[in-house]
Formats: sequence, C-alpha cells, structure tokens
Amino acid sequence: MASHEDIYIDQGAVYTAEVTVKKDNVDFDLSTYTFSGQIRKTVGNSTVAATFDINTDSQLSNVLEISLTNTQTSALTSRRYVYDIEATDSDGTTYRIVQGNVVVSPNVTR
Repeated sequence: MASHEDIYIDQGAVYTAEVTVKKDNVDFDLSTYTFSGQIRKTVGNSTVAATFDINTDSQLSNVLEISLTNTQTSALTSRRYVYDIEATDSDGTTYRIVQGNVVVSPNVTR
C-alpha cells in the first residue's frame, strides 16, 4: 500500500521534494525502476494538470527527487488536487509509492 503524504506548492515557484522509499522499514533500492507521477483535479479526471519530473538520487538508491518547473506551477490554479507517484519494474509491474492531496497556494506577485 502506498504511503499518504499531502504536498503544498507555491503557484509560480519551482517545486522540489525528496521521497524516501522503505519497505518493511528497510531502504528499498529503486535503481532498476522507471517512475511516473501526475497531478489531477480529481482521481476520475482525465486531464493531467501537471507531470512530475522524477529522478533517483545519485547518492541514495532509495530516494526519489521530484520536481515541477515554475511554468508548471504557474499553470495550476489555487485549489486542491490529487497526485501519485508510481514505480514500474522491468516486468511491467507497477507499484504506487506515494499518494495524496496537493494544495496550491496562490501567487500574489506577478
């Protein structure tokens, strides 16, 4: 089961975060997986509001670095969204790592 973590994004600013992955309290090696992650208005919504850029940490095999550009966060309106991050192994099996809500704080300075 995926962990639940809500994230907060400042509209118009670069967003970066690290996700540490453990299974049964042991570091989980992510080096052989591919990753995807999206933000949508609701789980059932077919439109993707933003797609995360996801990379593994070069020093720690159980840490993902996720990010959005300031252009991507500028396109998000001030509201609540949902997101998840998934890992897929070489056999095509997909695992949901983390999921939750995204809260976008509106940008005042333009």
